[in-house]
Amino acid sequence: MDQRGSRSEVALERGAREVIAAPQRHACAGSSSISSRLWNHAFYWNCLSPRDGGKPSGKLAKAIEADFGSFDPFAIEFKTSAAGKFGSGWTWLVKRADGGLEIRNGDDADNPLRWSQTPLLTCGVWEHAYYIDYRNERGRYIEGFWQLTNWKFASRNLEAA
Repeated sequence: MDQRGSRSEVALERGAREVIAAPQRHACAGSSSISSRLWNHAFYWNCLSPRDGGKPSGKLAKAIEADFGSFDPFAIEFKTSAAGKFGSGWTWLVKRADGGLEIRNGDDADNPLRWSQTPLLTCGVWEHAYYIDYRNERGRYIEGFWQLTNWKFASRNLEAA
């Protein structure tokens, strides 16, 4: 994961530095896209932890239970959404303005902040996130994601919302 992530982030950081060095040469949408993609990748890395995984606890577990019935239906819906995402992007667990939780897919630089929602957790479904380990088996990658999910990070995001 380090090798794949670092290559992608180096390219994004290089693009961000170019925008900062010569903003007049870059369209506003381009600089926004680069910064959003950097933010998404940084958020994604925080969603992973080799010492976590399993299931959420506390308020996050209760919120998932309230909106999805229990963890298992939530996990199935999240995996289905992520596996069904056409092309590359992100699958997000978000907190809506009404306080409920929702699973959403986003493309490229899309993220819940643009939708006026609070990001709690994301899974990157970019092919470079999983191809070396899983080839084209995105579903297996998503199953592995649950083993590394940083529920403490997601819980802190819910608490801060």
